[in-house]
Formats: sequence, structure tokens, C-alpha cells
Amino acid sequence: MNELVEPLTFASITINFIPPAARYIEHQMSTLASGNSPATRWTKRVTILNLIADTMHWAVLETMLACQNRYLIPAIQALQNVQFASVFSYARRLDVEVLQALSQIPTLRNLSISFPENLSEQETLPLDAFTNLRVLDLKLTSRSIRTPMIQSIGPMVARCPALEELTLKEKYTKPDGVTNLDIFFEDPMHSPSFVPSLTKLTLVNHSEFTMSALSVPRLRSLVHLDVQRREGNIDASFWQALAGIGAKIRYFAVYPLDAAAIRYLASYEGLKELHIRGHGRSEAKDFPNEVFHIYPPHPNNRETW
Repeated sequence: MNELVEPLTFASITINFIPPAARYIEHQMSTLASGNSPATRWTKRVTILNLIADTMHWAVLETMLACQNRYLIPAIQALQNVQFASVFSYARRLDVEVLQALSQIPTLRNLSISFPENLSEQETLPLDAFTNLRVLDLKLTSRSIRTPMIQSIGPMVARCPALEELTLKEKYTKPDGVTNLDIFFEDPMHSPSFVPSLTKLTLVNHSEFTMSALSVPRLRSLVHLDVQRREGNIDASFWQALAGIGAKIRYFAVYPLDAAAIRYLASYEGLKELHIRGHGRSEAKDFPNEVFHIYPPHPNNRETW
């Protein structure tokens, strides 16, 4: 009977250090860390949240912090069949040892990290330790997106040659500074003959950013592009470079559109979905009417508006 029940019961687990769990979490974590839990055999998805910071001094939290320090890393190391991992941090720092432990799981393919709002301006993380990811979802803050930490995201992307989906979401707006997104995709590790596997890119950015043709070599296999931005500049060279290498995006949702993007859309066959959003507001007057004249430019286009 256990062979039928355990794979379903332990397919997904959540490690959550919250006060209501104080009575039983040490037993759970010690069992998991020992390697004798059914979770070590069956868990495919792990969610880690509400880790306790060293700055918390309530008695119950001090007890749980001792449990966290003793068992958390061995528990993660015992989960050698995990394929999906999510880390949510609400403290001022992300636990470097947690990320290192996750990076050593050989089966891990899908990683989601939510960065804390008050991440230290000098925080650096071992993100480039991950090498086998296929899906990466990073929820950043305006503070974290402009710290030295951001420099490690580019090498992280470069060290995952099988990466298929990348999502970068900026959760909050910070009015000053410009983020150059090209640093995510600069790829000195691979030769020009390397064919990237990244086919899906989602960018949600609330602050000002720039992006240019420098990103295109790493993005030349894209078929799904979703870019939502309040401020920023996708340089015309980006669209020109995509057209120049023959990249054919099938799902296109970029806001706001401009003339260079529309010229790119008109340059190829195969577009299946075009999403236009946000232009119903006051900025609609700036919407380029040319977008309505590119259909049907190619008989193989099937539009979804």
C-alpha cells in the first residue's frame, strides 16, 4: 500500500519555519535530514520559505533557529530526487548555504527565487553554481537588481546551456538608476557555433532599463517573448539583430510597442499570437498605427489578439 500512497503524499513538501510549527518541526526536520524519510525517495518539488534570521530573538524563534541551523542543509542534501525548487525570502538576506545545497541536487531542473525587499546592497550570491537548469524564475526587487548580486545572474544563465525558460520580474519600483539587461545575456563561455536552448523569455520591469543587440546571440532561439515595462528602452538594434539572424517569435507580447518592433514583426512568417495590452490608457495616443497594417503580411501567420 505504501508504494501507492507515498509517491503521491510526498511528491511535494514545504519547509516553513513559522511559530505554529515549533512543536513538531524539529522532529520533521531531523527525520528528513537523516535520509530515512519517504520524502528522500519521492519528493520532486520543494518549497522553502520563512527562514529565520539571526536578528530574531524571541525564545520560540531562537529554538527554531537552532533547529534550522542544525537540520536545514542536511535535509536539502537528502532530497536528491527534487526537480522543482522554490525559495522565498522575507529576511534581509538569502541564505547562501541553502542556494549552494540546492545547486548540488543533480536532478534539479526548475528553480524559482524570490529575493527579499531589503537585500543588502553588497549581497553576493552563488547563483553561478547552478548548471543544469531548464527553467529559471527570478523575482527581483529594485534594490537587488542594482547590487553586485546582479552580476552573478549573467554567469548563471551562461552556465545553464540547457536553459529553456527565463523569467525576470522586478517586484517594486525604485525611481533612480538604469538597469542594463544585456548583462544577463553576455555569454563569453560559448563559441559562435553554440545554439542556445532558451526559447521563452519573460521580463516584467517597473524601473528604467536598456536592452540592445548585445543580448541577441543568447536569444536567437526565442519563440516566446513577453516584455512588460513601464519605463525603459529596447534599442532598435535589438529588433534589427533578431531579424538579421532569422529569429521567428511565435508568441509576441511586448509593451509598449514601437516602430522598430513592428518592422521586426513584419519581417518574417510564423507569428501565432500577438498580444497588445496597456494601450487603452492615456498613452494610447502614442500607439503606432503601423501595427494594424502588418496583417496579413504572410499567409502562415495566425493572429491571436
